[in-house]
Amino acid sequence: MRWKDKITLFWVSILLFLLIIKVESPSIKLVLAIAFALFLHILIRRSEEDLKRLLYLLRRIRAGDHSAKFFVDSDDDIGRLFYEVNELSTYIEALSRDLAKRGREIEALLLTVKDPIVLLDGLGRIKKANSAFAKLFGDLSEKSLEGRWYWEILREKGFFDLIDEVRRGEKVDDLTLNIGERFFLVSGSSLGEETLFCLKDITDEVRSRRKESELISNMAHEIKTPLTAIKGAIEAIEDGGDPNRFLAMVKRNVERLTRVASDLLLLQEMDGGRRLEFDDVDLRELTLSVKTIFEEEAKRRGIFIDLDLPKHEVFVKGDRFLLECAFVNLVDNAIKYNVEGGRVRLGLFQGESEVRFVVEDTGIGIPREHIPYIFDKFYVVDRSRSRKLGGAGLGLSIVKDVVSLHGGRVEVQSDFGKGSKFTLVFPL
Repeated sequence: MRWKDKITLFWVSILLFLLIIKVESPSIKLVLAIAFALFLHILIRRSEEDLKRLLYLLRRIRAGDHSAKFFVDSDDDIGRLFYEVNELSTYIEALSRDLAKRGREIEALLLTVKDPIVLLDGLGRIKKANSAFAKLFGDLSEKSLEGRWYWEILREKGFFDLIDEVRRGEKVDDLTLNIGERFFLVSGSSLGEETLFCLKDITDEVRSRRKESELISNMAHEIKTPLTAIKGAIEAIEDGGDPNRFLAMVKRNVERLTRVASDLLLLQEMDGGRRLEFDDVDLRELTLSVKTIFEEEAKRRGIFIDLDLPKHEVFVKGDRFLLECAFVNLVDNAIKYNVEGGRVRLGLFQGESEVRFVVEDTGIGIPREHIPYIFDKFYVVDRSRSRKLGGAGLGLSIVKDVVSLHGGRVEVQSDFGKGSKFTLVFPL
């Protein structure tokens, strides 16, 4: 009903009311009273219908149905009100589409970024997280994280402090944070009530820097120890000590320094991409040659070297110099860490697709917990024994690098107190 029609009904109702008061006839009064009541009912009913229509439409809009619209059939105040509500619904519909599009874009961005990203709401609950962030916490999926409090997942105090800083409006860039056993470079920014955090895994860089620091420290130690011994021997000679005795000490420590320098130079060459000179190398002949190198040392220490070699030549494609370095380091360790009267077995076994060079000893062996680290540069199992025997912890690192450059692998078996077995496997 048009608003003007409602006004007409209203005035007609007033007029009927006045007539009821003026008219004397009871029958006419009754007719006028019925007409008044009817007009008043129509007026109230129509107003209620408009209000119900308005409430119904607003409820549909609130529920997300932005397609709901009024049919505007008048240009009065009620008609204009309905028109404005229709316009508001259209605006909300466009805004919702835009927000949904942005949400899809953000979700697509989260899925494509390889670094961990997490978005927190104003209360500290996880609103969005990508798979890289979820993988930090085991088998959790990004969906399973949504709605959970961040402190259920991240219990590091450093992250709590970081969130407080960002919430205070402070932008955080490149803060190093330790989460579990890994290290991350964290950036955080405030997005209104929400906070966004990006994490870049720098664990490898941190460990690399630590290894470099340890490498420098170990190098300094390995150089300082023999230099101190040489200095002491020279001072002893100057004080009238036996020259032959102390010159022998100087010679041993000079040899130790030379060995450390040679090993370091070789490692540097391999790390820097040393140009390999591949040729046909007879591993049987190489094994015999290495045995010859250590015969005097083994005899002096009462150690027997046994051979288990095929009668025919065994060729592989390789760099003879590097292969000899690897073989020498393994045999040197087998003799150095053996016991008096012990044995060292050198074996060579050819299969259809690979050749296995074996060095087995009856020495002191390696504790199981140390085996994963014995190929690290400067890693030594027993530092006091290594200082006494002149080991710098570089030999096995060289062995592993040489074998890797030849496309092979190293296998280790050791029984602490009984001996060790190293196998170099080369492809044919």
